Amino acid sequence: MTHSGHDRDSDPHLPAEPAGSMGPTDVPRSGGAADTYGASPPRGYSDGPGPGSSAPPPKSRRTLVIAIVVTVVAMGAIVVAVLLANRLPEPTPVVPGNDEALNSLTQRCFDGDMGACDELFRLSPVGSVYESYGNTCGGRVPVADVRQRLCVDIF
Repeated sequence: MTHSGHDRDSDPHLPAEPAGSMGPTDVPRSGGAADTYGASPPRGYSDGPGPGSSAPPPKSRRTLVIAIVVTVVAMGAIVVAVLLANRLPEPTPVVPGNDEALNSLTQRCFDGDMGACDELFRLSPVGSVYESYGNTCGGRVPVADVRQRLCVDIF
């Protein structure tokens, strides 16, 4: 028996449909609870954000801790880099000459006193080992890189 062309309500051989149900040719009826403004959404649906929504998930405490740890590690790396960059290069040892005053400046220059290196350069005889040592900041700077700068300005 086919159901096309028959009205379920008028055919005594077909079981009656429950109230509010829709058949294959029926259109939704208005006036149900879901059609009322302000009614609750159907089960399984919600008005707020849920899975698959574009709302961001709440921040977790773990994310904050990770961000703090990464920041501290990065700042530590920067501090280490600055300390290493500001460290003086190793000086070249020099054999002392016969002038005690220049030998004293040479030793202070070797020990990292850049003012002593500049003073050694100014007071030493032109072309001497003392002059070259003072000019290169105790052998820390190649002659080509000095370019008439003082050691106190370079370091």
